[in-house]
Amino acid sequence: MQNPHTLLERVCVDARNLFGAMYAVTAVKDKGSTEGLFFATSGIDFGSTNPPAPALDAGPLGLMMSRRTPWRTSNSGVAPVDAGFPSGYPQAQAFLAAPLMTASRAYGWICLAEKIGADEFDFEDEQLLSVLAALVGRTYENLNLHLALKWQMEKQKHSERQARILSETWLSNVNRVYSLLGGMNLLIARARNCDELCKEACRLAIQHGQFRLAFIEMRNSASGDLKLVAAAGDVEEAVSLARRMSTELSAQDDLLALALSSQRPAVCNELQNAEPPVRLRNEMLDRGYRAIAALPIASGDAPVGRLVLLTEKPQFFDEAEMRLLTELAAYVSLGVSKRAKSVAGWR
Repeated sequence: MQNPHTLLERVCVDARNLFGAMYAVTAVKDKGSTEGLFFATSGIDFGSTNPPAPALDAGPLGLMMSRRTPWRTSNSGVAPVDAGFPSGYPQAQAFLAAPLMTASRAYGWICLAEKIGADEFDFEDEQLLSVLAALVGRTYENLNLHLALKWQMEKQKHSERQARILSETWLSNVNRVYSLLGGMNLLIARARNCDELCKEACRLAIQHGQFRLAFIEMRNSASGDLKLVAAAGDVEEAVSLARRMSTELSAQDDLLALALSSQRPAVCNELQNAEPPVRLRNEMLDRGYRAIAALPIASGDAPVGRLVLLTEKPQFFDEAEMRLLTELAAYVSLGVSKRAKSVAGWR
């Protein structure tokens, strides 16, 4: 996926299907468009006429973008909610929207109308759409930067090979991010229970995350002990290692224990010089692992487990990677919270 417009069109369709909305609209600032705006719709039939452009910065959606906070509203009465859309857009009594943004700027928004089968969107919908919108905002920014880099390559022929490698690496990372978190989006909607959610999350981490081993441990509500509930890797020995790491050496200063006690990600980017201590460090080094990260999984405000990822690449868990993995752990946490089965079901 190299075109930012294609990304927005795809997200518009995917979000509408994921949340069960009657229709969806995405809009962003776009210097390349005649009106300085690009937008896409899904679920609206405008017939043979071109859809009128929504106002990006006006009404409740414009206010939401300036505040950079989600907007969720409903009206169970007769009168529909005024979202500020122009004539021709269907009326609706429930809306959920979130800004497409990065840490530095807001590019636009995504808006969902009417949740099919319910009177309104709920708080968990708001949380999930906020995570998705942040992912799309970052991906949109990266794709635009990629296009700018490509233009610069064409303008400046010197250092062509280095720039091409950088561009291809950048695009590969963009696709990796969207594949991993996009897969988690669908998984949250489709997983039948927490066990399936965790197993598929580990599989996605191996398939799209470029890790050699991924496993999830969850806390038994009765005993308080952690139990390995899911693992994925390239060899059976790696899964065996995950089971041993899950049951041996429960020292509180261990990196895996630190992730739970602090409720923050814990990372060792070079197992040769592990600090804090990492259980079974020598065995991991013998198997070729060089870096490890442990991320807490929460249900509400309570830590209930951890996601552990290992790679053969030293210094792999940099700031950008940890932002991605923190979002991944947030998806798993949200999926756990959404399941009707409580964490006490793992025994």
